[in-house]
Amino acid sequence: MEKFRPTNLYPIIGSVVFQPVTNSLGINDLQVNILDDLGNLQTSRIYQIDVTNNFLSQEFVPIAASYNDMTQEYCVAGVVQTGILCDYSSWVGIFDQNLSLIGFHLLDIQTSTFGPTNLNSCMVTDICPVYDNPNGADFAFTGVLTDGGDNPAPAKSTGGSAAITDKEYS
Repeated sequence: MEKFRPTNLYPIIGSVVFQPVTNSLGINDLQVNILDDLGNLQTSRIYQIDVTNNFLSQEFVPIAASYNDMTQEYCVAGVVQTGILCDYSSWVGIFDQNLSLIGFHLLDIQTSTFGPTNLNSCMVTDICPVYDNPNGADFAFTGVLTDGGDNPAPAKSTGGSAAITDKEYS
């Protein structure tokens, strides 16, 4: 859930709610609802996951959302069980100010923290906007690095800090 900012198309004060809904194929899609400040539904959209883009999800769960006033974009992230690169990955959805989809992306990161370089999952737990735009990043993510990409329990790093790549989206 995130505060909704009024636009010309939706001149209301309220909230935007991101939630999973299961379609007829048993795959979770992303439903986006705009509610006014009294909790009344103003509009609702459903975005299908593009299964050709590695979103072979069993669970598509939104966890965090944020809005960037400078770019006028919403960002929502969650966890997807892909079974492609890692058993668990984070996904990120970017929407414009009227909540039209700009794009979905998977976030898998490479790290050598747990020994030889391998792919690990980073489960995003929070998002915040970035206003000074270092390297073009519009949002920053906080999350939990999982052990080997297949264990959702956090793992303790004994080898120092992780060398993380693919950690920002712009």
